[in-house]
Amino acid sequence: MEKMSPLPSEDPLRVLLINPNQMKPPVTPIGLDYLASSLGLTGFEVDLIDLCFTTSWQQAVEEYFEVHNPVAIGVSVRNTDDCYYLSQDFIIPRIKEITDYMKGKTQRPIILGGVGFS
Repeated sequence: MEKMSPLPSEDPLRVLLINPNQMKPPVTPIGLDYLASSLGLTGFEVDLIDLCFTTSWQQAVEEYFEVHNPVAIGVSVRNTDDCYYLSQDFIIPRIKEITDYMKGKTQRPIILGGVGFS
């Protein structure tokens, strides 16, 4: 079994939650808000990256992992597509690209959830 790098001592219970939805108009990731609230009540430090408001999701993820080493990463999958017949923007390939990129940054578990994933 490969040994994982130790966590920074100042934030051993840090969790990262990511909203990968970049569709406009933006939709509040309310499921992540509920999850962040529950995790916070149980002693976790919770960080949220909302990719809807970033120009480069790679840069946002890179900058986060330069500073933090969370124990787990949660990714919300609210939609599988944009629900518009004319554009047919399917989001699953983008979510896979984001999670694959994060796998190169950390060995921590990446957990997907949400109505689009269920």
